[in-house]
Amino acid sequence: FVSSFSESEIEAFYIWYMEKGLTMQRERGMRGTVEIYDLSGINIGQLHVSSISLLSRILKIGQVHYPENLRACVIINAPFGFEGLFGIVEMALSPQTKKKIKVHGSGLPSSMVDLLGPEMVTEHFATESQRTNHRVNARRRG
Repeated sequence: FVSSFSESEIEAFYIWYMEKGLTMQRERGMRGTVEIYDLSGINIGQLHVSSISLLSRILKIGQVHYPENLRACVIINAPFGFEGLFGIVEMALSPQTKKKIKVHGSGLPSSMVDLLGPEMVTEHFATESQRTNHRVNARRRG
């Protein structure tokens, strides 16, 4: 998918995405973004060093031009070996940015609930079984 776009097109999209995010934050009185990347269904063989290197260059744009916009980044369902490749990306990032990124192999980390609230996590990231369990527990509390 990514190979069908030039680096300048990906860069332009990323800048548009960041500017759109800033506009939404101003309109809603919010500060900073929480980025969630779900790598479900991706295996380590599908991740190429050239793609990871491109990601490093693109994220560096965000770090330079939007330094404090990232509140947190959570990568979930990362395949085995992902953290090793992600080390290439981390080399391009500042220590402050690195602290904001968490990689998780499987399941939904509790930090997502803290960042987004239980309703949003349940609605957007939980499996049907987890959603049913959340609704049952909410009824019991209410």
